[in-house]
Amino acid sequence: MKTAIEILMVLCTSTDYGTDKITERYSGTMAQTTEGLELVYQESEKVEARLLISEHGAHLWRKGLLDSYMDFRMNHQTAHPYVTPEGTFDMGVLTTAMASEFKVDRGKLELYYDLFISGQSMAKNHLKVMW
Repeated sequence: MKTAIEILMVLCTSTDYGTDKITERYSGTMAQTTEGLELVYQESEKVEARLLISEHGAHLWRKGLLDSYMDFRMNHQTAHPYVTPEGTFDMGVLTTAMASEFKVDRGKLELYYDLFISGQSMAKNHLKVMW
C-alpha cells in the first residue's frame, strides 16, 4: 500500500573548491515492498526517482532526462552508467557510513559517500533524506 509523503533531502558536497549544501523538498509515495522500503518522487518534470532502503543498503534510480543508478553498500565501491543529454559517464560511489531509522509514518536515511566520475574522485558527500 502506497502512502503519500513529503521528502526533505539535504546534500552537502565537499570538493577541492569548497563545500555546497543543496536542500530539496519533494512530494512522493512510500511503500513497504519485499525488497525494502521504497520512496518514489518526481525530482523534476523530466526525472522520476526511486529510493529503495533495505537491511543491505540503499539504491537510488533516476529515470527520464537523465538515467542513473547509485548503489550504497557499506565499504563497497560500485560503478554504473550515468546517462545525460551530454553523454554517458561511469559514476562510482564508495559508501563510507550509513544510518537509517524508520517509524510507521516517517524515517531518516543518512549516507556518507565518495563520488567518482570515470574513475576520478569528484566529491565527498553527506546525503540526509527525511520523510
